[in-house]
Parts: sequence; structure tokens; C-alpha cells
Amino acid sequence: MNFIQQIDVHAAGQGLFYSGSAVYRNYARFDFVFDCGSEDKDDARREIARYRHDVLSKNDRLNMLVISHFDADHVNLIHELLAGGIIVDRLVMPFITFEERLYLILEQIAGAEGYDAGAVYRLTLDPVSALGDNLDGDSEIYLIESDPDPIPAPGEDNIVTDNFQGRGNVERLDIDFPGSVPIDAAESSQGGIPKSANTYLVKDNQKSVVNAGSINLMEFLFYKKSLGPKDKAFFEAVAKGFFNESKIDRHARDLTERIVGYISNNYRSATEVKKIFEDAKKKSGLGRVSVSDLNKTALCLLHRNTKTKYEAFVDYDPVCYHIHHFSKHTQPIQLSPIYYNPSRIYPKYQMKPVVMLTSDGFLKKAKDLKAFKKKYRSYLQECWLVQVPHHGSVKNVTQDFFTSFSDFSEFFINYGTGNRHGHPSKEIFTMELRYFELSPFLVNEFQGFRYAIRSDIK
Repeated sequence: MNFIQQIDVHAAGQGLFYSGSAVYRNYARFDFVFDCGSEDKDDARREIARYRHDVLSKNDRLNMLVISHFDADHVNLIHELLAGGIIVDRLVMPFITFEERLYLILEQIAGAEGYDAGAVYRLTLDPVSALGDNLDGDSEIYLIESDPDPIPAPGEDNIVTDNFQGRGNVERLDIDFPGSVPIDAAESSQGGIPKSANTYLVKDNQKSVVNAGSINLMEFLFYKKSLGPKDKAFFEAVAKGFFNESKIDRHARDLTERIVGYISNNYRSATEVKKIFEDAKKKSGLGRVSVSDLNKTALCLLHRNTKTKYEAFVDYDPVCYHIHHFSKHTQPIQLSPIYYNPSRIYPKYQMKPVVMLTSDGFLKKAKDLKAFKKKYRSYLQECWLVQVPHHGSVKNVTQDFFTSFSDFSEFFINYGTGNRHGHPSKEIFTMELRYFELSPFLVNEFQGFRYAIRSDIK
């Protein structure tokens, strides 16, 4: 067995911290992280410390960091993950305009999120500058852009690279983004593109491939939902209202610091922000649409191995990361069984370890789910593990979401026990049980889970 993978859905509480590692021929590695944040910071820090010790301490580099979106509970611990100068080789984010970035900050104030404003706000407004200590001359930034075409079906493309030399013809694993378009640093001040000479736009119908020489090992398939004209108009109206009120020059060199400083000094409550939102709703024609239901950006990611048959599928522990401390909460906690059961999933030698991460995707409206299904139409029936969107919120998903996948699919909900948002919604359990007669895996501050795959690739 020369290809070994480990995937961790970390016990991070109300947020998300997902990581994966792939090792080829015992020494060529590829390590990636999808989001790193939580409202339950102490619990998530335990997981970060574990990951830094097990993975980052060996290399001081992270091959790929994916930021699905900029809600604080998905990004507020990235700096701690990368502390000490850990270098990110590939930074992947959604392509979103400056106006939407500014809106995302104001929305957190309007929702009384209560996060540490400075670091999250800087990361949202200018992520490349905020992560400057973790990017070097070889680091590359990939911005995922929405495209209406579906992702090509397996076998339709032929992505082959041969750029590795060294022991056993492989020195390290890497990820390619075929079809990416370089963005000149001089152009990056427009449209919310981060300022970096190594920045690229990637259509979300392009596959990204982890390879070892001419061998493709994994595929990463992203999806970014396109914004409607009213959503864009609202974000632009919010930005205009903010700059009219703050008198900040939009072209100032220290724009990020001026915005953070103004917000910190002037927005003591959500009242001021809500006034800007209400005025923007009138000007953009949103009508009675709730701001919380806006079509915001959050990347989805499906990752799959290009080889479909495996010698072993191993779960290291019946309940990994089961933490026996309940002193923080007085209410009982439901711990679901988390284990690999061949009769419940796939027969040995035939399973496909395909994972769908939806993050905080909005997939409740029929048109949104239709676009999602169109993008991944050749892959949804392959999915073994699926994340229920937005911590199991009934505002983000309907029964049709669950029926989009195979009878073999397993679902997990990531949330924090006793969180103030009421996640997960009780209706989510009814939806899934009705169709699959199963209970989703629960990932909170007390438990996460890990699975490992071993295969022989020739």
C-alpha cells in the first residue's frame, strides 16, 4: 500500500476545522486545511495544537489552505493555526468583491457576533496582507470564480503533469489548478482581488488535481454560487452608505486600518449598522428580504480520489476525539456513534471515499439547489460523506438536499452544544431520518472523527 490518507473532522465546536493528509510512497506528502475557526475557541485550540504537533511541526509548511468564506467562526483561528511562520503554498478563497467583504464585516456587527474584531476584519478585507507572514515568494493565491457550466464528468478530462524528480521519481506531492488565469498585481486593486503578484482566477468548473509526476491522486472540485443582481446592488449600497457616513477615502493606502479603526470607535452596537442596511435595502430593491437570507458567498468543496478501489478503509477509533469533560454545559449531550460499518456504507474494495463539504452554503431555494446539483451532477451519487450546510440550519437546506445523494451517503453536522443560534435545527434530523432511516454524525466540541484510507497505486 503506497498511498495513505487521513481525514479529520475536528472537534472544534460551533465552527469548522477540517484537515486532510495524503502520503505517497511513505515520504511525499500533501496536507490541506478547509476552514479553521470556532466560537468555542478553547476547544478548537486543543485540536489546533494536536494538528500542529502531528503535521505542521514536521514541515513548517501547509500545502493548501481553503477559506470557504469569512464568517468569524470559520476563520478566527487561522492565525493560531499558522503561528510561528508556517508557510502556505496555496491559498484558496472565493472571488468576492470589496463591497461584499465590507458587508460581511458589518453583518457580524449587526448580528452581535461578539468576535475579536481586529484580526477577523483585516483578514476579511485584505486576506493576503493579513496572512503576509505566512506567504512567501513561492506562495500562490487562487480565487474561485463562479461559472454556469458543470464540472466535467470523471474521465472527460486528461490532466497529466510530470514535474517531479527525486527519490522514487517523486519528491513531493503538489496541486495544480489547470485553466487558472494570472492576475497582474497592478490590476489587483480592482474588484476585490487581493494584492499579490502570484494571484490567479479559477473557474469553478475546473478541477484541481493533486499529483505525483504523471499520476493523479486526488481531485478538488469547488463550487461558488453566483450572486443575483439585487444582492450585488445591496452590497454596493451598503458600501456607499458606509463611506458616506465615515468620510473614509476609498482609495487610501491604509484603507483596511481606517475601516477597522472607524468600526471599533463608532459602532458600539448593531443599531448604526442596521440603519445602513435598511437604507441599502430600499435603494437596491430587496424589499422584505431578510439580510440574514441574502445570497452570500461560501465555497463548497468536493474532494475525491481518482483511483476507486482500495485495499483497506480504516477508522482508527470507534469514537475518535471523544473528550470526557462535561463541566462547561449542564444540558445532556447527544453523542452519536461514529464508526465505519461496511454493511452501512460500501462493500470492501468497492467504496469511493468522496467527501462533500458545503460549509455555510445556502441551498434551500429551489434555484440554488438546482445550480448546486448541476455543478456536481456527475459526482453527487458518489458521495460517501456529506456535510449538512450551515451547522444544520433549517434555513439553508430542505429535504431535497438529502435526496440529491446516494443511499450510501453519510451526513455529519458540525455545531457547538448549547450555541445561541439554535443549531442544529430539529427539522434536519426529521428530514434525514425520513429518507435514510439513519442519524447524522454529530461533530461538536466533545467529539470529532477521523478516517484513513490505504491503497496500492501503480
